Amino acid sequence: MLPSLKEEDDALVQETPDEKEARKRSYKNPLYRFFFVLTTHWTFSAFITIMIILNTVSLALDTFDVSEKMEEVLGVFNYIFTWLFTAEMIFKLIGLGPKQYVKDYYNVFDCCIVILSLIDFILSISIPKENIG
Repeated sequence: MLPSLKEEDDALVQETPDEKEARKRSYKNPLYRFFFVLTTHWTFSAFITIMIILNTVSLALDTFDVSEKMEEVLGVFNYIFTWLFTAEMIFKLIGLGPKQYVKDYYNVFDCCIVILSLIDFILSISIPKENIG
């Protein structure tokens, strides 16, 4: 159940004017509100942090002499993480709004990484493996 507006107002006294604007924006539209509450909740941040750690581990497992089966599994993980982090970026853009989203430099950094990952994904499916190396 979503907290009442009064409870949120009491809990968020220390907000900056931009944060208040993002929250007010979320009151006007239930979709914005859903994504605002989702992306500002601590469990969402914890889940994303765990996914970042798992992604780092899967990237570290990709060595020079990895087996073909392991390479396929790591490739699938890479696709999953790419789309998961793309969804995170979209959810934050909807929930916070673009203006508030870009005020957090971690979001800008994440956005750059997601864009590079999507470019890598597009290239990996559009260029046949025989043409590489």
